[in-house]
Parts: sequence; C-alpha cells; structure tokens
Amino acid sequence: MSRKEKKAREQKHSTRQLINTKAVSDYSLKTYDGDELAYFMIRPTNLSVLSDSSVGPGCTP
Repeated sequence: MSRKEKKAREQKHSTRQLINTKAVSDYSLKTYDGDELAYFMIRPTNLSVLSDSSVGPGCTP
C-alpha cells in the first residue's frame, strides 16, 4: 500500500460530512438529501408558578 493510499484511508471527515449537513442557516440544517431540519431554541419556564391548566395536557400558550 502506497503512502497516498494510506493517507486517503486515514483521512478524517468534517463534522458536516458526519452529520450529513450541506449548509447551516440561522434556523435549520440543510442535508445533502435535500431535506431541511428546523431547530428551535427554547427557554425553560418556572412551572411551579404556573396554574395547572397551563401545565396540563392539551394546554395552549
């Protein structure tokens, strides 16, 4: 095996290649498959001060 072949075999992938991401926008990741994965940043709420109707199933903010 030549040096060139060894180097090619040992070559590391970038993080984007490892997670199949073509581009990163302000709100999503665009994949090489043509998909767009949206992400949201949320802040936790202090649930202890909210009413039961605000915390329970089926609640709407």
